[in-house]
Amino acid sequence: MTQISNNPCTNNNPDILSIPLDQLNPQLEDLYPSNLNKVNKSQLTRWFYPKNSPRAYALVTHGLNNTPTAMDDLSNFLAKIDIQVLRLTLPGHHGNIEEMKNINHQEIQKQIYLANALLQKTKPNQDTPSYFVGNSFGALSFIDTLLADTQQTFNYKKFIFLAPAFTPKPIVKLVRLFKIFGGNYIVNSFSHEKFRANRGTSVNAYETLFKMAKNLAQMNLKKTQHIPSMIYLDPKDELIGQKQLNDFIESKNLKKWKVNLITGRVNLKPKGIYHHQVFNKFSLGDKNWNKLIRETTSFLTLK
Repeated sequence: MTQISNNPCTNNNPDILSIPLDQLNPQLEDLYPSNLNKVNKSQLTRWFYPKNSPRAYALVTHGLNNTPTAMDDLSNFLAKIDIQVLRLTLPGHHGNIEEMKNINHQEIQKQIYLANALLQKTKPNQDTPSYFVGNSFGALSFIDTLLADTQQTFNYKKFIFLAPAFTPKPIVKLVRLFKIFGGNYIVNSFSHEKFRANRGTSVNAYETLFKMAKNLAQMNLKKTQHIPSMIYLDPKDELIGQKQLNDFIESKNLKKWKVNLITGRVNLKPKGIYHHQVFNKFSLGDKNWNKLIRETTSFLTLK
């Protein structure tokens, strides 16, 4: 990708969230990392196209240190029901461990802001619905950026959150013990290698998550109160507390946000699949996957 110094989509503008949508003209390649030599190209941001004319558009993104392709089952399903999908890859998740080491809040917000701009400008008109589907850190990052957007460019009709990292359990913060080794230190991952973007997650990435979650807890979510939202959570989730999530929803007066529980996942197999992973058929199993797509279809087709 050619870097154009006066292009806000490609330069290192520290205040990109203040740029109006009509001044942005992002291309898909603007969502790629600057160095493509050390990345897994299958993990790049990409479109999923329906066979028919799109009736809606969706921005879909993944969890922390999950492969972006972990969201391909859902992206393909949405395309089958005539929703055009932009499956977004967050910085640090292209298979380059050096990129993971240098994750920061500003770069995450920039990536989501540009992806949103690309989605909105691809739609034939602004009356065409936009949806967001996000897993874990991806869901948190999206809401964090939406709330920071001063230009009102985020125009979404409905949200679907899969084990969103809005309310991480206190035990998760034990990873902060690794801060003594520096922000670039990689905490090894034990999740299934099929869905692991890197061998581990950087301390910088965890700190970005904690910063976003702290900001979210302190912010007014009035901008999202009117948006119908479906949340999927396994009550045995190792990282996100069901009670904490319910308390968060109540305290923020999010009356249109509904929590649906993923149950019956006993003796998870194979090794490396956890209750926090609720993003595709492999992680959910046939029964819960069918439930998810059935309810998603109903939710996104109701006006």
